Amino acid sequence: MIIERRFSTKDPIRLYGAVEEVVDAVKLDDRLNPYSRLFLFLDCILADPFDDNIESIYDERNLSLIRIMTTPRRLREDFNLGEIEVGDWLEFELNRQGNLPVASQLLATDNYSSSLQWSARPLNKISRNSINESSDVDLERRLAKLDSLSLAENSVHVEKSELPTLIENWIDQNNVEIIVKDVGQANLTEIWSNGKPIFMFDVGEPTNFNKKSANPNIVLQWPLKPFLILSHWDWDHFNLGRREKLGMSFTWFAPKQSVKPNLMNFQKKLGNKLVFIHGDMAPRSGFSLMRGLSTDVDDRNGSGYQLRFQHGDAAVLLTGDADYQFIAPQMTAGITAVSVPHHGGQGSAPPNANGAAKAAVSYGLPNIHRHPNEEQMRAHRSAGWVDSSTAEPKRSDIKLYP
Repeated sequence: MIIERRFSTKDPIRLYGAVEEVVDAVKLDDRLNPYSRLFLFLDCILADPFDDNIESIYDERNLSLIRIMTTPRRLREDFNLGEIEVGDWLEFELNRQGNLPVASQLLATDNYSSSLQWSARPLNKISRNSINESSDVDLERRLAKLDSLSLAENSVHVEKSELPTLIENWIDQNNVEIIVKDVGQANLTEIWSNGKPIFMFDVGEPTNFNKKSANPNIVLQWPLKPFLILSHWDWDHFNLGRREKLGMSFTWFAPKQSVKPNLMNFQKKLGNKLVFIHGDMAPRSGFSLMRGLSTDVDDRNGSGYQLRFQHGDAAVLLTGDADYQFIAPQMTAGITAVSVPHHGGQGSAPPNANGAAKAAVSYGLPNIHRHPNEEQMRAHRSAGWVDSSTAEPKRSDIKLYP
């Protein structure tokens, strides 16, 4: 298959890419179909500048997001890379030879808005957990230093931040609306009180890789008080806030998590508008906030925040992307409405439904993540939930409460 006509005329380039997500191939008889498509999503930096200076991560000319489309067979047999996991680093080359696998590149200097097409040639897998005799030890140390920089402790306990006071001052617990917006393959939830938008929980839109799922007719009501809560640092949960000038002027309350070069650069851009928080927030005007229970440093989904609203017998849970197994029992207890984790993707068993039993599923079509997972949606229905989708049968926002 020759696809050279699609490729840029630029010279080959060498990059390091941190694996952000692996979308596995379709299973065949309980194993991965070796010929089904597999997608790798990478946070990348040009190798030569990084070899010279770790501070090159703050120069957008060196940064990009890349999606590689391949198959399990090709990874195993052609590139001898074995199993690839989130958190691994790959050294690879992009070239214009027209061979497979195909790579799509979003440049930071282009605001990640358009895609360049390349051939990808994986060169090496750099696992932080296995330095061997053939490893570039100096490179390993520099990549480990990146992790230590992204996790450097500069967060404040949420109870000592401004967030509890903001919620108490701006939210009337007796008059709250919670609206899951149709933003395509992404997440954004508006919190209203007394008929006015107050804050957002996540402020996402699809990346260019899922641009066909975006809602071209979205109408947003930006909050009166400019603050938002970010569940976790995945692009489809913050990309709209990043792209919009107004969103960049807000105060972002967000967890401290392991992030890679492109995200480290974005966090630096937010400056003092970014408040890293840790710990849990006791109920304020009905809203409580808790971190997910995952202890895996690379599991941003499971270690992200969940937001709960309680009023009388009604209890609403906004899960972000955290699987139910990583959500504290006191957050799921007695819930009457829920935003289904991870766009309805594969996950653990949901809690039993109570009361109104509303389940909102935020995803967009088409998407390359194969969301939602029908088995997971059946599990919700079996647990008593009545699910509504932002994408089907007709695009729409979902009023999750009341």
